Order: sequence, then C-alpha cells, then structure tokens
Amino acid sequence: MPFLTIVYGPEEKTIEVAPGILLGDAIQEAGLPIEQPCAGRGTCGKCKVIIEEGVIPPDEVELEHLTAGELALNSRLACRSKVTTDARVILSKIMVYSNKIFRASSAYKRNDDPLGLAIDLGSTTVAAFLTNLKTGEVYQGEATLNQQTTFGSDIISRISAVVENPENASRLHKLALASINQAVDSLKLGKRFYDRIEKATIVGNVAMHHLLANLPV
Repeated sequence: MPFLTIVYGPEEKTIEVAPGILLGDAIQEAGLPIEQPCAGRGTCGKCKVIIEEGVIPPDEVELEHLTAGELALNSRLACRSKVTTDARVILSKIMVYSNKIFRASSAYKRNDDPLGLAIDLGSTTVAAFLTNLKTGEVYQGEATLNQQTTFGSDIISRISAVVENPENASRLHKLALASINQAVDSLKLGKRFYDRIEKATIVGNVAMHHLLANLPV
C-alpha cells in the first residue's frame, strides 16, 4: 500500500492509500481542502497540485489543461492523477480575480508588435499584464491569489516557515511559480500570442524576491 504525504502550508499529513486512488479522493480522505468546481470530471482544470516526490505522469486530459510552465513545475490535476507509489504533493489555494477596474484592449490581436509580460508578485495577490514592448501600452491584466498564503498571509510567517524548516524554501519557491503560472494562464492567450512574448519582468518586495529566487531569507 503506498503512502501519500500532503503538504498544506506548515502542516503535513501522511496517509496510507489504496493503489490507484485518485489524488483528489486521497486529499479529501485526509480531511484537507481541494478545489474541484467540476466535481472531479476533469473539465475545469482547477484542482492543480504540485508533485514534490513520486512519479505521476500526466494523462491526455491533463496535457490539455496544463501549460508548459505548469508541467515543468510538475503540476498535476488531482481529479486525474492516480497514486501508485509513495508520493508527496504540495496543496495550494487557487483563486482567480477578474481585474474589473482595468480597461482591456484587444489591439494586440490586430498588430505584430513584440509582446511582454509584467508580473507583480505581491504577498497576497499576483497580477499578470500583457504589454506592447514597442509602445508600452498595457493591453490586458488579470490577478490571482498568491498560493504562498497556505504558509500564512503575512511575509513574516513565510520567512519563519523557512527558518523553522529549510525544506519549506523550495515549497514557497514552487508556490510562487505556480501563482505566476496561474496569473498568466488567466489572461487566456492563444499560442500565437505566447509566441510573440519576448520578455517577462517580475517585481516584488525583497521577501517575495528572495522566496521566488530560492535565496536565503
């Protein structure tokens, strides 16, 4: 019987699971929250977790929902991934906010100017903006919850989590990347527009910078 360890902020739970159980079902058995708006049918792509240890290859449905950045981070859909060996996963909060006060422009669809991504890595919210590298025009913006909040809503809590357990540095690094992936994904850009992106700039305070870059805190 395989063992599954679920990391949810500073909390860790290890449970013995039946071989082949879906990650989402195992997480629910452990009494931890998992966002599954489509009730686990694999249609919404919201129940993303990060595989920290153990090999769980993505299936064809996951490949449709996960971006190249998410696959590189070893993200998987909990409603599709099956646990067949001992594994460790990082569970996070995912919430996308619509930037209603931002007036979006579709002008980038009518020109061939090079595009850029501007990422605001805030301690609570991560925002992604699509920009024109020639004119500086900002076309579109979306924001998502910083998934590091599972380790605390304030910066001091996250720094303390790393000081108390050095393994949390890598987890907070991965959660920052997952948040950026989520924010960029919420822009809903087609492949031809991704191909025009030539530069990405990420800004944040010194703590966010160090956690993202996996530097000593």
